[in-house]
Amino acid sequence: ELGYTFDYISDRQLVRCKVDDGRVKTPGGDYAAIVIPGARLMPTATLRHLVRMAADGATVLFVGGLPTGRPGFLDGAISMRRACGTTRPRDSSGRWSASKKATSPGSTA
Repeated sequence: ELGYTFDYISDRQLVRCKVDDGRVKTPGGDYAAIVIPGARLMPTATLRHLVRMAADGATVLFVGGLPTGRPGFLDGAISMRRACGTTRPRDSSGRWSASKKATSPGSTA
């Protein structure tokens, strides 16, 4: 049979997934990859789990780039970068910098 099959999965279901020999194992089956289509916001715990799964050998694809924030918080971009292992804060120009402190919108640091 030719073609692709896919399923949707929630954050709660995702944390029960494991990686075995590069395949994503769920209670209901196994998959070659996880595809995240255009997610602008994502809970930090979910992104951390996806990063761990990728480190364990899973193929994790973010279509349109990584999420830029997390739901319900003003400055999620820094937290998202930390979840991905990039801890350098963003400076006022929008560039990632190791020499300046991160500031929240409206703060004067």
